[in-house]
Amino acid sequence: MPEKTLLIYDGDCALCRASLDWVLQRDTRGVFTPVPCRAAAERRLLAEGQNLQCQRALCVLLPDQRLFTGVDAVAHILRHLDGWARTGTFLMIPGIHGIARIIYALVSHNRRLISLLFGIHAQDTCGGDSCGK
Repeated sequence: MPEKTLLIYDGDCALCRASLDWVLQRDTRGVFTPVPCRAAAERRLLAEGQNLQCQRALCVLLPDQRLFTGVDAVAHILRHLDGWARTGTFLMIPGIHGIARIIYALVSHNRRLISLLFGIHAQDTCGGDSCGK
């Protein structure tokens, strides 16, 4: 069981890595420990069935084994970043949450194309199984 909150992301996705860099720059309290999805699977950090979820969407795994995925993970992350808590709470408002889920799904499904269109070529700063800030 992880001792810290894990931020599990697609290490092969430039948009995902660029987003991770954005989060790490704002995670001044060190709440999140980033782990590429493949490393999470290899280290058996996820319960059966959760690996597939984390291949499709950003995941946040809490020390108590609760898992947030997609826009729920984004909202959880934002609520723990200085200056972004209200945005994270806003994303969870009924109605807004539904729209945010649709937008997240569209971006997630097209993340490689979006990376190409916007010229996002983020370096993976991870040394195998976890990232340093």
